[in-house]
Amino acid sequence: MLVGSSLKLLANADDLSLTTNKPEQMQLMLNRLRGYADRKGLTVNVGKSEVVHFNARSGSRLHTFSYGDEQLINTDSFRYLGMQFKKNGSMAAAAERVVPTFHAGCMRVKQFAGEHGLVDRPHTLLWLTKTYVIPSSMYASQIWGTSNMKQGAEMDCPLQTGHLCFLKRVLGVKRSTCNWSVLRECGQEPLQFYWFRSAIRFYNALLMCNSTTVRKVLGADRELSRDPGAKCWTSEILSAFEGLQDSVRCEQAVHRGTSINVQEFAVDLRARLCQTWFALDGAEPRGHEHKRATYHRWFASPVGPLIPDAAPFEVPRYLNLDLSRRVQRNISRFCLRAHRFNVERACWHTGSSGHCGVCDLQDLQDEKHALLLCKCEEVCALRLKYAHLFFEVSPQTRVSLGPDGFYYSEVCNADIQNFLRDDSNQMQFFLSDIMDIFCEAEQSNYLAEGQNPM
Repeated sequence: MLVGSSLKLLANADDLSLTTNKPEQMQLMLNRLRGYADRKGLTVNVGKSEVVHFNARSGSRLHTFSYGDEQLINTDSFRYLGMQFKKNGSMAAAAERVVPTFHAGCMRVKQFAGEHGLVDRPHTLLWLTKTYVIPSSMYASQIWGTSNMKQGAEMDCPLQTGHLCFLKRVLGVKRSTCNWSVLRECGQEPLQFYWFRSAIRFYNALLMCNSTTVRKVLGADRELSRDPGAKCWTSEILSAFEGLQDSVRCEQAVHRGTSINVQEFAVDLRARLCQTWFALDGAEPRGHEHKRATYHRWFASPVGPLIPDAAPFEVPRYLNLDLSRRVQRNISRFCLRAHRFNVERACWHTGSSGHCGVCDLQDLQDEKHALLLCKCEEVCALRLKYAHLFFEVSPQTRVSLGPDGFYYSEVCNADIQNFLRDDSNQMQFFLSDIMDIFCEAEQSNYLAEGQNPM
């Protein structure tokens, strides 16, 4: 409530909402609305008019209200200006109502790609996603998105789930693929970034609004946030600042009612989101529990400079090349550990060692093994076919098999990084061919075990 005043009417075009804390005042306002409408020749659609008792106790007797001779329906929620408001104050329903619009944007991009022959052009699909799909998730996110702006809540919203599902379909990888890695591979950021930045712009706009009422509402909400147990918009924003380098300065600005520099805030927020990657610097891929450590150390494009107007990740080169859908999909699956190598199979099958099943080397069958260590005849021959790609790998550990190819007895992370530094078209085809060999071998193993490879 505002000190010394109250907000009883919200009106926008033909949408009208009446608010009060006292039942008798609500009925009085409805009677006055009826009289005004009759004088002006207006009609109120009673069938679309509903009453919500906010924070009503369960089992308590609810007041009934009428408009003229017609009784209004009591409901648990109502929609105003496209937002869904629940009687318990939860904004989750508002976020859920945006999901169909978001999915419609995804379907429109998919349809557009099919009509214009762009299905095999992932870079175009990703650009269309950022241009048309992500904005469809933004409506009123400044209000309902506050609970998803906290550090650690980046993947909690159903909209973010839909975003990731669409990106995974573009790449052709399975749904269990690491979410953070998929975003980085697609050169995109969590939706949290857009929602939080938009909320700060909204906050600045409220401060500069020429409406005294709006400024009073913001001031009252700010006062409510001083109560440690309060659940209001400002308290949600304040808790979302946690993890930012300038969190203290942002909190002080909100408490004082002063503006926040949006560009500086965007850089700070990007730095917080990138912590999931910075924390993996120096990690040993084979010994780390997270798949994204392997992706970060071996396959991901470098993290770029943190600037206000662009994401710090670039779409990898193979997604911009005129490659077949099969080759693109193979590369995505290889780089994102969305394959069925034994290292991945061991995560889901109890008792599986993860060792390679196509050569006699008792070594973990992962990307490192497939690229350089595996002694399988087909893999060794494939390395010989693409021998010019291996100049940067340690020659002292190279084991030549003559005309049958070669493998390496030992390699380090630097060898992997040096090898993958070659971003030529030939590297793309080599990675795809490696996937074909191991996928065929894996399928044969499944058939031998009497299992369905699919």
